[in-house]
Amino acid sequence: MFFSYFPSAAYDPFLKGVVVTTSGRPYPVVTNFAVTPQCPCNCWHCSFSDRSKKDILTLDRIKKAISEVQDLGVSVIGFTGGEPLLRSDLEEIIASVDERSMPVMFTTGYKLTKEGGNKA
Repeated sequence: MFFSYFPSAAYDPFLKGVVVTTSGRPYPVVTNFAVTPQCPCNCWHCSFSDRSKKDILTLDRIKKAISEVQDLGVSVIGFTGGEPLLRSDLEEIIASVDERSMPVMFTTGYKLTKEGGNKA
């Protein structure tokens, strides 16, 4: 079941980041990871149009990058692709986001099951 992450440990840094950003000083608030180039769809609005790329980040590299951006104060971490649900290790990737950040996913819903949706 989905529960709102606000208020949460991620909310205060997010709000601070918005306030600091509007004051003219950069502060990381949101980052996105394209976790796979694979996608069965060909959506006209997709920002990931080059599906010929075969290089994807390893699980260990993604987990390290998540830790690094959280240490910088990023409070919203998005997962996109391609279609992120095509990664077999997606649950482990999302689980590596600790309470300092809110994970979000941009998906077509391809391969989404009722069981998978209930885990959110």
